[in-house]
Amino acid sequence: MSYNLLFHYFFLPIIFILTGILIPLCKNIGPVGYRTPRSMKNQENWDFSQKLSGRLMFSLGILMLINNLLFYFAILPHTYYQPTEMIFVAGGSILVILYTEIRLYQFEKK
Repeated sequence: MSYNLLFHYFFLPIIFILTGILIPLCKNIGPVGYRTPRSMKNQENWDFSQKLSGRLMFSLGILMLINNLLFYFAILPHTYYQPTEMIFVAGGSILVILYTEIRLYQFEKK
């Protein structure tokens, strides 16, 4: 296997995993972190949303990594790689945002 193919299969999962690790460390300054009007409303909301979205992004990265390992070792047919990668990236990112906002709304109501 070439290095180009290794990069292709493992770049996005590693980015998602690193993002999941780094998001909870973000402070409420600058353009970094899970930034929505509800998450920036106060410090408690900010801390909760960073921790939750970080865990979700990390989990999504691990799932993507497992999925890509199955394609890399040819356990799954390569013709399905791009559609599943797009589903993980687009669908997973949307689910992270929606779930974080729903949980943040519930957190705010307590």
